[in-house]
Amino acid sequence: MHILGRGGGESGYNSGTWITKARFLQIEKWISQARKNLIARIIAQKTQDGKIIIKNLNLNEMKIGDVEMEALSELLLLEIESLNLWGTGISNIGVKILSEKTNFKKLKVFNLSDNWIGAEGATELSKNTSWANLITLSLFGNNIGAEGATTIRKRWPELALYS
Repeated sequence: MHILGRGGGESGYNSGTWITKARFLQIEKWISQARKNLIARIIAQKTQDGKIIIKNLNLNEMKIGDVEMEALSELLLLEIESLNLWGTGISNIGVKILSEKTNFKKLKVFNLSDNWIGAEGATELSKNTSWANLITLSLFGNNIGAEGATTIRKRWPELALYS
């Protein structure tokens, strides 16, 4: 059990201050998700208002998964040059969303290492036509195989591919 607050009584705590570990973890997860959603909304608003320009975005190990790729794809990250999505839990589905819906024309470095991307995801990546300036793509810790690597090489022959 975790203690959330201090109450009265002999021990200094009353029964109203105790919650189960499962409930504590549930609340912690909700707060974490709410924080991520707030951050995404703030970024979206600021980029649309032109108040901030994001060139490098590091979401390393945020565990945002495929669902949040939809929100990321809607951001106006017109100046983005480096995007780090290492260990975020993205699969072929999330990669497809990013490939179809993003227009990161200035993107040069894209890190998708340690996710759940296979050959199908590599094929989806190669379908994006707006990432013409991409020079480095990291897919370490994924399972794109020879088929996926070949597909990416056909799309970006000069690319530094790490898989």
